[in-house]
Amino acid sequence: IEIVSELICQLKCKHCYLWSNDIQKSYQFLSESTVKGIIDQAAEKRDNKTLFSQIAFLGGEPTLHPKLIEFIHYAIKKWLSAILVTNWLKLANYEYAKEICIPGVSIVAHLPFQPISPKSIVDQNNVGGVSFYSERLNRAWNSILKLRTQGVKVFWNFVISKLSMGYAYDTYIYCRKNKIEPFFEKMRMSNDKEYNKKFILTKKGIISIIKKIFNYDYKNGYLDTGKYA
Repeated sequence: IEIVSELICQLKCKHCYLWSNDIQKSYQFLSESTVKGIIDQAAEKRDNKTLFSQIAFLGGEPTLHPKLIEFIHYAIKKWLSAILVTNWLKLANYEYAKEICIPGVSIVAHLPFQPISPKSIVDQNNVGGVSFYSERLNRAWNSILKLRTQGVKVFWNFVISKLSMGYAYDTYIYCRKNKIEPFFEKMRMSNDKEYNKKFILTKKGIISIIKKIFNYDYKNGYLDTGKYA
């Protein structure tokens, strides 16, 4: 079950289908009682089985909710797996990340690409619309790579667009080498059908990156040996 606790975010990503000034001005956090009530319902048992096995916290940016850590711990105590889909900025704070990275939690990094050069750092900041984006992400990665030994699963969700296409393949390889589960998401159109339209990748572009990563996985044994899990 998915809980979207708010639609605000610290970033202004050019490709985001949700971001707009109207949304940023009109947000309201879900109350503690509402979120815990949803978790309680998800954990109800019928025929000795819970109705749901997982709770996903989405946004906007869910880490902006002041009660998120409490919600995650509450879900774990109810024997539910917790999934956090995040832009990672708050995970740059190691102490905050420690409270998130507990057994039973899966963290999905919703990021454009991994910087591989000074130019890519500038490009990443431009995509996120803030000057501190790349530096904060680097600190977050350091936090997570240290803490995932606690049984935390780490995934990377790529939004494929014209802005990220040039870095997609190298980022995919970075994930494989660091035992991060990568998956791609086609960029979604904004509600007004215009805001992010110019960044949509063509069908040909999508097929080309799929072929590259398939060939990489095949050559490196990820597809036929179960080497990566």
